[in-house]
Amino acid sequence: MKRKFWSSVAMGGVLGAVASGSAFGQTPASPADGEERARRDVVVVTAQKREEDVQDVPISISAFSAETLEEAGVKDIRDLKFITPGLSFATAPQTTNTRVSIRGIGTSGNTAIEPSVGVFVDGVYVPRVGSLLAGLNDVGAVEVLRGPQGTLFGRNASMGAINIRTVDPGKTFGGQAGVLMGSFGRVKGDLAVDVPLSDTFRTRLAVMMDTRDGYGTNVLTGKDISYSETQSVRLGAEWDISSNLTWNVKGDFQRMTGDGIPISTVVKESVTPAAEANWRRALDPDGTTGPLIGDVPILTNTYTLTVRQESEGNLNDTQYGLSSELTWDLGNDYTVKLISGYRDWKNAQYQQSTGGFPLGLTPRDGRYASESFSNELQIISPDVLGGKLNYVAGLYQYEEDFSIGDTRFIDPPYCEVFVKNTRTAAQLAACRAGAKAPSSYTDFDQNTKALAAFWQGTYKITDTWDVTAGVRYSKDEKSGLFDQKSFNTQDAAATENTVLDLSQDRSTYRLGTSYKPVDDVMFYASWSTGFKSGGFDSGRNTAVVGQARKFRPETTENLEAGVKSTLLQGLLVSNLAVFQTKVDNYQFRTFDGVSFAVRNNGSLEINGAEWDLTATPTENLTVNLAGTFLDSKYASFKGAPGLPGFGGTQDLTGARVPFTSELQLNGYVRYERDLSEDWTMGIRTDVSYISDAILSSTGDNDPMVTEPEHTFVGARLEFEHQPSEWVVALAGQNLGNELACGVRFGQPNDLNFGLRNATTGSTVYRCSLGAPRTISLEARKRF
Repeated sequence: MKRKFWSSVAMGGVLGAVASGSAFGQTPASPADGEERARRDVVVVTAQKREEDVQDVPISISAFSAETLEEAGVKDIRDLKFITPGLSFATAPQTTNTRVSIRGIGTSGNTAIEPSVGVFVDGVYVPRVGSLLAGLNDVGAVEVLRGPQGTLFGRNASMGAINIRTVDPGKTFGGQAGVLMGSFGRVKGDLAVDVPLSDTFRTRLAVMMDTRDGYGTNVLTGKDISYSETQSVRLGAEWDISSNLTWNVKGDFQRMTGDGIPISTVVKESVTPAAEANWRRALDPDGTTGPLIGDVPILTNTYTLTVRQESEGNLNDTQYGLSSELTWDLGNDYTVKLISGYRDWKNAQYQQSTGGFPLGLTPRDGRYASESFSNELQIISPDVLGGKLNYVAGLYQYEEDFSIGDTRFIDPPYCEVFVKNTRTAAQLAACRAGAKAPSSYTDFDQNTKALAAFWQGTYKITDTWDVTAGVRYSKDEKSGLFDQKSFNTQDAAATENTVLDLSQDRSTYRLGTSYKPVDDVMFYASWSTGFKSGGFDSGRNTAVVGQARKFRPETTENLEAGVKSTLLQGLLVSNLAVFQTKVDNYQFRTFDGVSFAVRNNGSLEINGAEWDLTATPTENLTVNLAGTFLDSKYASFKGAPGLPGFGGTQDLTGARVPFTSELQLNGYVRYERDLSEDWTMGIRTDVSYISDAILSSTGDNDPMVTEPEHTFVGARLEFEHQPSEWVVALAGQNLGNELACGVRFGQPNDLNFGLRNATTGSTVYRCSLGAPRTISLEARKRF
């Protein structure tokens, strides 16, 4: 794939040589000046493949500058949920298993399922969300687009897209350097510098290091748990080849290490006296020796940073990438862009205890690798047909090689705890005599090739009323190999070797209209569709084997109406939207206590509303309130998994969809003032509220997986000395120390421990906790 990337770059160079004789360059769109906009910062977005004021784009968007991200304490992509309505992130026991959701719908990340939310960095699609956890280094802006973006952003943006833009090289020498020290031994340092080598050739270097001790303590080992270290380097170059041709090339390298283990606790309310007795009995099968290897996990507090488990882990997450954007301004203000990208990501994570046990029963060595390559050719028109029509058209090509490796081991207690309790004497003897290092392996390899063509245009019927239409045709081909072998007859894995392939194509559409009765008020309505590619179940399970591993594409249809307004001469910016989203063949990964299985889980209907209100009553004070209301349900799901203690299936038609909170609120108050001729002060307080949600990874809607409401508060106090351009800031995140589960999941091997309840149907559940309260002090120098 690297050769393909450089071939595309070479093609771009040839195109540039041919194009260098064209005369006219395109001037980026700039909003109209006026008193009514004096009190709001104009945010320029590229949601429609051209630069526009966010208030002029008929899409529900949240857009943030680098300064806003810094003030709000956003340190990695997961923190965007605290400032973005309708966006959520959840990380389970592996860093690769990160779920990103918009309007409640998303996908777990450690399988071959494609995401529901497409993530793009400098126009290049990033296929695996887990590769984005290494921090936001030198990011210039982030756009979160809600609703299907199937026309312009394509496959796997069926619920929305996150568009990340890094900083381009500057035309003058300068930069910034910062040092941060904070809670849990956190130390972060970063440096970014622009070095123009000539009037037409500019470079930029950005480096970042961020290290932190563990959030939690393991009383079994006496060690910290959930520690991490990140290094990141970005290098960019921008070359004005001619007056109408610019080439922007960027490369990056990032590495994340640590134990890779989030704090996983036992949900207190899910542990009945009978379940606790069975658990202790399982660890002491003879009833004479006391706990065989160790005590049960801590059962008395869900929201604790203290755990008792065998927690040795080792994470090595490495990625690098290249992106190339060649922009050719043709005559008559037409623009052609060729965006090429190459990304390579590898994640290796060893876990001593996959179930949070106080002993190492089934250690796991997990490996993930993704190598992807893409090209997108765009033609961006000016206003044609007498200023009535503008459009974007393009061709897209994408390829990814993705692999998952999973090697399991059996520690001696496995035979004595699991097999001795639940199986025959012959099986116990086989377990003791069988291979244990490893006991099984699973390898999954998948190749994806995708092609697409798209067009979207906007036609002005009158000066105040226009209509938009768009279409995209996509074709995907996938081939895969699932190879699994067991070396111990008592390992849960079954030997399997399955060759998989599929071919699918889809057309996605967008129809919309917008109306501006006055300059700063826009009403809009749209109908759009999206789809998420079908694929293969990559899990080591016994429920789905052979050709049954295939699952169908997920499709989305969205109706939306809204109004964007700038009122009172810029004192109030008000954005409101209502929507109805229907999802068919919903792809969800369910867990049966032993293994996961991917299935198409019926259809969903989500009705909701979003709002984003920003008031600037004085030049020094800004107040914001944003939120999302969701009414989500299964429109049809008759074959849903039954509760763990009952088994079988159930009808969840009309039931609430997991991971959809009814109400999510985000808001901030920002005040700044001059303290003297040289010094300024800024204070910002952020508040984020999320109502209760079913955080189910099992798909059965067990009441025990419902997480209650939570409120998070962050604040930042900043002083800037303007003559020297020094900034000093004191900041805090989650100041109320509100510990919350990002996901709840069934205790692995609950059946072997006797934890399932035949009366209520429930079982014992685990909670993957988010970060506690953190305080930091930062100094930054701009030059």
